[in-house]
Amino acid sequence: KQPSKLPKSYMQELTESPNSFNYAVGWVRQRSERYGQIYFHVGSNTLNYASIVIVPSIDRAVLVCTNTGLHAQEAVDKITVELLKAHS
Repeated sequence: KQPSKLPKSYMQELTESPNSFNYAVGWVRQRSERYGQIYFHVGSNTLNYASIVIVPSIDRAVLVCTNTGLHAQEAVDKITVELLKAHS
């Protein structure tokens, strides 16, 4: 069975900024040469670190979490890039 997708209107609400900034409801919007428009959110509570990247052009999202806090930021970024490359 094909997984259901979020309605387009819901995605627009989550990703379109009401102002000229590249920030919308917690998501940072950024243009990538390779993927076009991407959305991401990263964060830490000092004990854990998580990163999620949504790439609509290839119908993919990558979520990487760790329990080592901000110390893992560089490693998480590298893993995210490699996962996107491997699945695009």
